[in-house]
Amino acid sequence: MGHPVSFDMLKKEVQIGTEISLVCNVELAPEREEIKVAVCHNCTVNPTSEAIIPVKLVNYRKEFGTEFMIVDNKKESEQIYAIARSVVSTDQEGKTLLQLVNPSATPIKLSGWRFRML
Repeated sequence: MGHPVSFDMLKKEVQIGTEISLVCNVELAPEREEIKVAVCHNCTVNPTSEAIIPVKLVNYRKEFGTEFMIVDNKKESEQIYAIARSVVSTDQEGKTLLQLVNPSATPIKLSGWRFRML
C-alpha cells in the first residue's frame, strides 16, 4: 500500500506515516538561467475548465536534467487563467505537460504562449 507523506517547509519537517518524523535541512538551490516554456500546439481551453497541455522547454539542454518546477510568468494579460505550480519531468527533447485552469466565462486560445520554469 504505502504510507502518507507530508512536507512542512516552515517547520523543515518530513512526516512519513504516523510514526516517522524527520527534520531536514532545506537550502535554496543556486540561481540558474530561467527556462522559457512554449505550447507545442495551438489549442483552446474552454470556459470554466482545466486542461493538461503539451509544452516544450525552448532553451532546454540535457545538462539541465529532467526535473523542473513550472510556475506562471506573472505577466499581465486580459485573459484570466491559472497555471498549476508543479514539479514536472521532461523527455530528452525538453517536452512535458502543463496544467492550466480557465475559471472565466470565455475560451482561452493558446498559441506560442510563454511560461517559465525554475
